[in-house]
Amino acid sequence: MPQSLRSIQTLQEEKSNDNELPLEPASGNEHAHDILFNEKLATPLEDLMLDNLIKKSEFRSGTAQERAAYILQRFNQDIRDSAVTTTIFPGRGERIDRDQFMLASRNGVPEIVPFSQQKLARQFTWPGSITEINEIVKQSDNFYGLNGKYVLNVPMGQYAKALTGNGNPLLYAEGTHVILDPTFKFKVSSGFVSQSERYIQHGTIHILRVPAGKVAKIWIGTQPYLLQSRADAYVFQSALFKIEAFDARNDLVFGRESETYIEHGTIHILRVPAGKIAKIWDGSKPYLLESRDQPYISMSPLFKLAGNSVAVSLDNTSDKLIVHGSIKRVTPETSEVAIAYDNGTLKVFGPSENGKPIIEDSSTYRVDGFLQTSMQTKVFPSDKSKERRKKENKDTPADEINYEVFTTKDGLKIGVKLLVAYEIANPELAIRKLGGEERIIDHIENLAAVDMGKVIQQRSSQDFLSFDHTTAKKVAQSEAKGLDLVTDVAAPAQSIQDTVKKDLGDDLIKYGIQLVRINFETPKILNVEIAKKMSEQSLLTADINAKEAAIDKQTSVAKKQAQQDADVKKVTQNQINEVTVSTAKAKNEAATLEAEATQTQAKAKANSQFIAAEMDAKSIVVKAEADKKARDLQGAVYKQFPELLQRDLAQMQCDALRNAHIIVAPEQIGNIYGKSTGLTWFSKDVNSGPVVIHQQAVAVDNSDNKSRI
Repeated sequence: MPQSLRSIQTLQEEKSNDNELPLEPASGNEHAHDILFNEKLATPLEDLMLDNLIKKSEFRSGTAQERAAYILQRFNQDIRDSAVTTTIFPGRGERIDRDQFMLASRNGVPEIVPFSQQKLARQFTWPGSITEINEIVKQSDNFYGLNGKYVLNVPMGQYAKALTGNGNPLLYAEGTHVILDPTFKFKVSSGFVSQSERYIQHGTIHILRVPAGKVAKIWIGTQPYLLQSRADAYVFQSALFKIEAFDARNDLVFGRESETYIEHGTIHILRVPAGKIAKIWDGSKPYLLESRDQPYISMSPLFKLAGNSVAVSLDNTSDKLIVHGSIKRVTPETSEVAIAYDNGTLKVFGPSENGKPIIEDSSTYRVDGFLQTSMQTKVFPSDKSKERRKKENKDTPADEINYEVFTTKDGLKIGVKLLVAYEIANPELAIRKLGGEERIIDHIENLAAVDMGKVIQQRSSQDFLSFDHTTAKKVAQSEAKGLDLVTDVAAPAQSIQDTVKKDLGDDLIKYGIQLVRINFETPKILNVEIAKKMSEQSLLTADINAKEAAIDKQTSVAKKQAQQDADVKKVTQNQINEVTVSTAKAKNEAATLEAEATQTQAKAKANSQFIAAEMDAKSIVVKAEADKKARDLQGAVYKQFPELLQRDLAQMQCDALRNAHIIVAPEQIGNIYGKSTGLTWFSKDVNSGPVVIHQQAVAVDNSDNKSRI
């Protein structure tokens, strides 16, 4: 029954139909302790826990004295009468060091005697009792003892392999062990093994450590298992255990977990790399396996690769056709179709709409190949035709092999190589009428040769050799000379290849083939003598053409030189004109700028005068308003203080007389100052001094800020 793999070494039974592919993807296993599933019984086969199998020491740490005490207590627990005593007699007994034990026995029962300050000697016994000293050992020796009582000191990082009973294997962990077992067996020379060994076997005990990225192939009886890498060791205790991991030198070898194909018994793990497709069989049924991240796993005994190796069984996904048994995987590319027959019925199809391969599983389905529908270019005669001509007649000249040979109406043999460009417009029609691509090419080559020969046979050698290959040349020449093509070439003859193109195109379209273009190289005259004469004529014509071309060239150069001189003069005059115009423009612009500047200055002056007058007017108004406010304020003060008014009036009178000349009649002088006197004069400091009256003065002078009469 098909199985899926939870991890590479974990097989889990799944329900599936018998006709399903017994290959399922692997999924992750999150359990720390992996379980191996037996396919036939569908029951788990568990590996053992290492800690449950290894015998641990009861004394794993402590001082040397503590270890010695532990050994003595365990080893001598059944000793009542010691076989050893101390002695002071010369020549009797022997001494041992503090790190030694004396191993002795009474009647075959061993005991251990520790260090003593005195010499130790065998105990004297009565007849029927035997004592003896067997050996002196170091307390740290790996193994010592006898007659079923032993001390086993397992070094750090190692296991001790021992046997008991009828060969039952035992494994002892590091540390000191006191063993009381009459069937115990141990060999110091081969009994210790490093705990880091990848594979430890001791009887039916198997300890296996699988390195990272590796897998181990094992058997439990006839059932195969794959063990994946993990942190803990795999431990089995079974006489049916077997490992397939040894090379010819008996060195342990593991398989790589990333191997493309892992086979072990009925277990098959197949990883299909990116860009590959695997071909496999399950019995007589074929399968194509696409690339994916998960491996394919099969537990079927009928599973096998299609080839004798993995490489042979893998095809590229880019292959257009993969056939495996009755399965056909078809992937047509853009601009091509696949040609297939389903039980004899033609099937023509291009790429699928979803871009995936087209897979057919039928023994009556056959894919014949592919046909390009895009434009293709072929040169005839083809290599196939050349080889056929060689086989038909070994004495055929090389030119008649490498060229299509035609004969003009006057009997001249010429060789031509044809270039035909075409595309398949109706693939199904072309295939139904002609067959596959090879037959289509043969048909095109045959038709091209026939149509070409038909046209050449209607031409004389002279017409053929002097005829333009295409009318394009005549059109180009007419246009270059400025002539009207319609009037100059009233009845333009078609070129040879144009005639062939029309005939061949009409023939091919009946088969679903669209002719795009046909050309041929310069024909080769196969008759050597005629070719020589025509060559001479060609040389003469070429010489005439060369001279004509030289004259045309000289004329052209003279025209170009005259044109160049005229252009130079024109450019010079244009430059002079441009300078003159530029100068006039500059003067005009300068005058305009000067007038604008004068106008701007006049406007600015008028604006400034207007602004000054406006400011003066505003100043007068402000001053008048200030004087009014001052007078109003002064009147309020005079009203409050009349004396101040009288003083200011007097001051005003004095100010009025300042710089004034007053003529006063004598009779008026007294009236002025309230006195009636004769002709007198007075002087007075207007600002401060008293009035002094003088007689005989009639004129008043106040020019020096003093009043005089």
